[in-house]
Amino acid sequence: MSILDLRAEKSAFDKILLGQVIAPNFKAILDEEVKVIVENLSDEEIQKVKLDPLDPLILRFKDNPIELKKPVFLREHDQNKFLNINITRTLEIRDNNKTVNAQVMSTNLEDRNDKILSGRFEYNFLKNSVFSGGWSGVFTTDVNQENKKFLLPKSNAIIINDNYLFNKISTSKENLGVLNLINLLFTIMPQKCSMEFHISIITSDAKWDFYSAEKYFNRIYSELKQKFDYSIFLELVIWVSPENHKRILISNYYIASSDKGFDLFKEDDIVVDTNDILVRRVFHDVGHPGESPYKQSLTRLRLIKKTVDNARNYSSKATQTVGKIFISSDQSNATTNRLLNNLFLK
Repeated sequence: MSILDLRAEKSAFDKILLGQVIAPNFKAILDEEVKVIVENLSDEEIQKVKLDPLDPLILRFKDNPIELKKPVFLREHDQNKFLNINITRTLEIRDNNKTVNAQVMSTNLEDRNDKILSGRFEYNFLKNSVFSGGWSGVFTTDVNQENKKFLLPKSNAIIINDNYLFNKISTSKENLGVLNLINLLFTIMPQKCSMEFHISIITSDAKWDFYSAEKYFNRIYSELKQKFDYSIFLELVIWVSPENHKRILISNYYIASSDKGFDLFKEDDIVVDTNDILVRRVFHDVGHPGESPYKQSLTRLRLIKKTVDNARNYSSKATQTVGKIFISSDQSNATTNRLLNNLFLK
C-alpha cells in the first residue's frame, strides 16, 4: 500500500508513459514511488501485459523494481470494488468523459492542463497587522477564490506537528494554540466526509499535566463535533522528539509549513508575530530538481509515526505526566491516523 495510488484504465497509463498526451505532471508523478491500479481488464489482458517485457507498466517496474511500483490489476468484475486500495490518497485518472465516483478526488486525463496536484500559496505575515478572515483568509473551497487563497483539495486526514503550538497565552487568558487549532480545522475540514475524519496533533513543549491536556483535548473535540456532522477521530500527542522539529501540516493532497508555528493569529485576526506560511499540493513542481512535496511528506510522516508510536506505547504502560501524554478519542486506542497507518512508513 503506497502513500498515493493512481487508479486508471490501461489506456490512460499507456498514453501518459508513452508521451501520447500532454501530461508532464502525471508523467513525473509516475516516476515517483506511487502504486498504479490498472482497472477493467480481462484475465487474458492481464496475462498479456504481464508477459510483455516492453509493456510501459512492466518497463516502469523493471526500471525501479521495488514492490511499491509493481502494478496491481483489477479484473472487469472487480473494477468497482475497493480491494484494499489505499484510502489515504487515491487519484482516479479518467481517459474519457464518463462519470466516476472517486474515493477522494478525480480528474480527467488532461483536465486543467494536468496540474490538478500542483499549485502553492505563500504569504508573509507582519506582527500586529490584521489579516482579514484569519485562517479562512488563507484557505478556501471556492474555485472562484483560488487566485487569492489556497484552494483546498478534498481530504479525510490531517496531521499537525508544532512543538510550541500551545505556548502562547493572550491578554484575555485564551490559549492561542487552542484558538488557532479550532479555527484552522474549521476552515480546512470538509463540510461532508463519507468516512471517519482523522486528526493528529503532535507537540512537545506544552507544560500541561494530564488533566490540563485532557481539558483542552475535550474542548477541541467537542467544538469539532458540534461543527461537523460526520465521525471524527482526534488524537493529541505531547512527546519530545529531536528529529521532529519542523512545524508542518500534512493532509492527503497538500502540505503546509509555518516558520513560527500555527498559533498564528490572536483574536480579531491580529497576527501574533512576523511569520510566513507555505502551502503546496503534494506534486507541486514535480518535474523540477529536488524532492517533491510528496516525497518530503513521506519523510516527515515516518518521523511523526515514530513519535506517535513511542507516546502510544508509553501511555499504555506508565502514568502520563508533563511531556509524556497521549490522548485519543478512541478509548480502545485501536485507531491510527490513516496517514500514519501505512506499510511503507516502517
